[in-house]
Amino acid sequence: MKSQGVSCITYDGASLRECRFSKDIAEELALTLIQLVPIGSVTTYSSVAQLLNIHPRVIAHILRRNRKPIIYPCHRVVRSDGRIGGYTLYGKRADNMKRKLLTLEGVPVINDRVPSQYILDIAKWLLDSK
Repeated sequence: MKSQGVSCITYDGASLRECRFSKDIAEELALTLIQLVPIGSVTTYSSVAQLLNIHPRVIAHILRRNRKPIIYPCHRVVRSDGRIGGYTLYGKRADNMKRKLLTLEGVPVINDRVPSQYILDIAKWLLDSK
């Protein structure tokens, strides 16, 4: 069965161009992007999705299947309203582990939310030319 492609938009410095890449490439790109989130910060599913021009739920699905949580720190991705969302570790729900990992890394979790000052808009951070 042929893998469906994912639409994206690229910018070459002068113009926007539409492109397509496979689901495998989308997964690799999403996992690579979350590696850029520094310890002590989190980003959002929406911010990662914006960079890839895909829906935030696709990012959540990709992270749910993450088999290398030490290499790809998916616990550093939260909902856009700061709620920590779910966490799956080796195929099992482990929401409390996400809370513990964030706290260990210096990110406070108050009423299952991360304060806004700890949320890095990775799309803006990477695309800002300043």
